[in-house]
Amino acid sequence: MQPTFPYKAFLCLLSLLISIVQTCLAQYEESDFVRYSVKDGLSDNYITCLQQDNLGLNRFDGHSFNNFYQGSKALPLASTDIRNIKIVGPQQLGIISGGGLEIIDTRDFSLKRFYIPDSTAFSTYQNAAWDAVELADHSYAMTTASGFYVFNPSGTLNFRYDAYTLPDIGKKRILYGHEIFPLNKKEQVVYFEESRMAIYNAEQRSYREPGTEEIKYAALAHPSITKGGQWITKYQLNNDEFFFIF
Repeated sequence: MQPTFPYKAFLCLLSLLISIVQTCLAQYEESDFVRYSVKDGLSDNYITCLQQDNLGLNRFDGHSFNNFYQGSKALPLASTDIRNIKIVGPQQLGIISGGGLEIIDTRDFSLKRFYIPDSTAFSTYQNAAWDAVELADHSYAMTTASGFYVFNPSGTLNFRYDAYTLPDIGKKRILYGHEIFPLNKKEQVVYFEESRMAIYNAEQRSYREPGTEEIKYAALAHPSITKGGQWITKYQLNNDEFFFIF
């Protein structure tokens, strides 16, 4: 016998959600918002990310903007091709960009850079960072277009997985790394390519794709094509809760 779908409960939930959305939409008027653009001091009208802290690439103190660029004297950023800004620790702001990962101490503007040293043309791919997180031992894991990498707190590379190398330029689509989600003190979920997932174990320093029989990772994997296809948006709320849209 096929289980019956709880339509009444579903309709009640749907009605509740609609009410909540309508209520939320009615809370703010256009006049409640202030629009900022290049006319107010922003370096560009195209904004890719926003993070509340006491520092930013376009630092705003509530009155005016202070801009920071690649190689600027006050804050010599490695790249202005910024993918994301995220808080990685107390007074620690992570800048994820085409130049790797940079950690800014917002108390004194000191800057620490984490990148893969390479003198060839492949350096562009190796350091095109997508995501980065601080691990339990205060090392940093980073995904880039070419692979997955882990740095110790001083910036030395102590683990690397290269999915692509120099000979792949012009022959393959080099866009490997995506989001990193910490599961616990030793395990990180690493999304890569368009719909694949790996597990990095910091304690064992191992990096692998989990098998289909490993049930504890199943809910985090991209859905199959028949069930809707890959996740479009992935967001981690905490170690036990995630938000996915497909």
